Amino acid sequence: MWRRSFDTPPPPCELDSEYWPGNDNKYAHVPESDVPRSECLKDTIDRTLPYWDGAIVPALKRGKTVLIAAHGNSIRGMVKALDGIGDSEIVGLEIPTGVPLLYHLDADLKPLKDPRSFGLLSGAFLGDPEEIKAAQEKVAAQTKVEDTSVESEEEGKKRILEEARGV
Repeated sequence: MWRRSFDTPPPPCELDSEYWPGNDNKYAHVPESDVPRSECLKDTIDRTLPYWDGAIVPALKRGKTVLIAAHGNSIRGMVKALDGIGDSEIVGLEIPTGVPLLYHLDADLKPLKDPRSFGLLSGAFLGDPEEIKAAQEKVAAQTKVEDTSVESEEEGKKRILEEARGV
């Protein structure tokens, strides 16, 4: 439910949870208050766009070619900003794992439409179109769950929050 929401994060992860990134040694140098306990796409954008502006934009303005390897949500946030994709549209955009996405930018760092692009994107996925489509479907399938309940969406959110809090 939360993966496909733009601005509704999942319940916060408990600090003693095996899933909280702060318990991983590779984040030992990051202050606990800076390690998110929960994050939606809007939060990801708020966290990553300052890096885009502070590190990537200056490199591009110096004429550098920049390669970005990142989580799908970080990439969705960047292409949302680059292509001006709306909040309600971005939630349906599938960024397939491990498939390069190529953007060409003009002198003002606005995307140039690649002839191979489709849908909401100006950039183009590189690779066999059928393999890309299959990879996008695989990403989309990660959120599919069988709905066997009769509870409303609001009741489901409340139940899940209570379960996460141990109520």
